[in-house]
Amino acid sequence: MPKISVLMPVYNTNGEYLKEAIESILNQTYQDFEFLILDDGSTNEDTINILNNYIQKDGRIRIIKGKHKGIGSAINQLIEKATGEFIARMDSDDISVPSRFEKQIAYFEKHPDISILSSSYKTYPEGKPIIHPENITYLKLLKGCFITHPAVMIRKKDLDKYQLRYNENLKVSEDYELWSRAIRYLKFANIKEPLLKYRVLKNSNFHKNTEEVIQTDNQIRQNMLDFLTDDKELQDNIKNLIFVKKSQKLTYRTLEHIFSVKNFCKNGQKRKVFKVLGIKFKFKIREKINVVKLMGGLGNQMFQYAFGKALENKTGRKVLYDISWFEEIKKHTDKNGVAQRKYELEIFSPNIKFASKKQIANCKKKITEKKEFIFDKNLLKDQKSAYYEGYFQNEKYFENIKDNLKKEFSFPQISPYDKFNSYWLNRINECENPVFIHFRRGDYLNLSGWILSLDYYKKAIQYIQNNVNNPTFFIFGQDCENYIKTEFNINTPYELVGEINSQNLEDWKDIVLMQSCKHGIIANSTFSWWAAWLGKASEGIVTAPSPFINGQDEIICKNWIKISSSL
Repeated sequence: MPKISVLMPVYNTNGEYLKEAIESILNQTYQDFEFLILDDGSTNEDTINILNNYIQKDGRIRIIKGKHKGIGSAINQLIEKATGEFIARMDSDDISVPSRFEKQIAYFEKHPDISILSSSYKTYPEGKPIIHPENITYLKLLKGCFITHPAVMIRKKDLDKYQLRYNENLKVSEDYELWSRAIRYLKFANIKEPLLKYRVLKNSNFHKNTEEVIQTDNQIRQNMLDFLTDDKELQDNIKNLIFVKKSQKLTYRTLEHIFSVKNFCKNGQKRKVFKVLGIKFKFKIREKINVVKLMGGLGNQMFQYAFGKALENKTGRKVLYDISWFEEIKKHTDKNGVAQRKYELEIFSPNIKFASKKQIANCKKKITEKKEFIFDKNLLKDQKSAYYEGYFQNEKYFENIKDNLKKEFSFPQISPYDKFNSYWLNRINECENPVFIHFRRGDYLNLSGWILSLDYYKKAIQYIQNNVNNPTFFIFGQDCENYIKTEFNINTPYELVGEINSQNLEDWKDIVLMQSCKHGIIANSTFSWWAAWLGKASEGIVTAPSPFINGQDEIICKNWIKISSSL
């Protein structure tokens, strides 16, 4: 894992500026980084050609293609792809000085309490230094944005911990708006030495004091004031003190000493602390939350997380997740022989917030799913504060947030250095109509009546052959290689992907490969259910066994083909 993930959105940037920006990153004295560049729907061929050339030049560069949605959306997408401990921002027309990363990492190591670090800068090409204060407090940020956006470096875990992302609805000041929320939880600082050459363009916001920028910045400041207090008179007094004229006796520096505000969390209980003239006032922030229990394998965890997001969307109330089951299961041997499980949703970096023991205890209502696979609309009702346990394996729960979930459930890309999976990904993509077939054996062998018959697979394959031109079948599964070779006589060619991903404890890579197939034959397993729902097969043909399991079929999506099976 690289130390730093460098994030740079690009949209129709001048070719020379873009080359200078990229070279300034590649020429850093600190070299442990990955360089993620998102092409935000550029139409300029020069931009596209330059990016393609740099992919060949340096293996740390990854180009991500996107639709033009603006800088906020672009950076959010890059954050989700980032694997580094730190995130370093960069603009496609600026220049980082060679020692930038080296000095920022050194500062972080010396100041472990700092989460967001920027620097002063020089305008380019004029060379005028713009010096920012080293210490950034809530009140300083209320006065103005003293953070140079393209020079920022951030501890990624802190962004994820507080679910901090850019507001994608803003066209200007998207960075200032993010800092205005982050300052509630995180400590900021600047290296006073200029570590960036900020290119000043005539059409940039540096030269424009547009009405939109003014209105947006004023709204950001108002939101910051609202966070401090609901008292409008006190808000006015704060504004008068912050924007005081030099001739007045009460200076801004004095204000720093007499007024500050912090949030802190102790034993799961959030509090707000005001400090006025050295006297601290503490206020509890009481939040009513819901908690969803996570358990089972990756597919089950994805259903539970999806239910939690649907519940959050429906009620507007925060949902936290309980992962204590994974610790408990380590202590016991499952009598049914079901495989031991671990928490796996971290593969998506979905910013999950976990519930503390106290928060779980505060959920007085315990709500348990009554019937597996059956949609129960009552489960989405606002219970104010409740603990939910179940599998919630039904698409109806999260139909309304389908697009958002598909973005969240975005697996990492297969690395070109991963020869096994790169081979299969290329092999799948070169076929006219690739079809995945998923076998679930492994722990199913110990569960009476769970293994699907070969009759289901033969009928599903026949259906695909009757409705798809020139299909190529790829077989996935655990503990199935010998079974396939000796028992799976289907009189049609197939390619057995093998079990290397399972043996390497990277089963998710099988889902990535299956997602690339245009059609799918799923098992009675949530693993291949998600591969079909998330992947290309969702637009093609998906066959599912009927009944799916325990006599139930409601987990099967409406547009999928039910094939009778005997369990």
